Amino acid sequence: MSKIETSGNSQMVSRDPSMWKTAQKFEEMTIKQLFESVFNSVDTSKGMFGGGEGEAAFRPFLTQDIASKAEQAGGFGLAEPVYAQMMKMQENIG
Repeated sequence: MSKIETSGNSQMVSRDPSMWKTAQKFEEMTIKQLFESVFNSVDTSKGMFGGGEGEAAFRPFLTQDIASKAEQAGGFGLAEPVYAQMMKMQENIG
């Protein structure tokens, strides 16, 4: 059972844990790609610390962590429709 909040109301919904985790990971990956695009469009060479190789090396870790935290905080709402579509596809196969 997973707890979902809708408009301030909490309700218990039965979900396949594996499928739900996959939907959440998909949302996290999507958020990460968005933030990668944002960070790649910023010129850090003129900043106080000047960017450089160290920043470039650690930027993927930063974007992954931001995406993970954003998804844990509720994300953009992509996991729910992705999960629903995955379940629909599974029902059509079986």
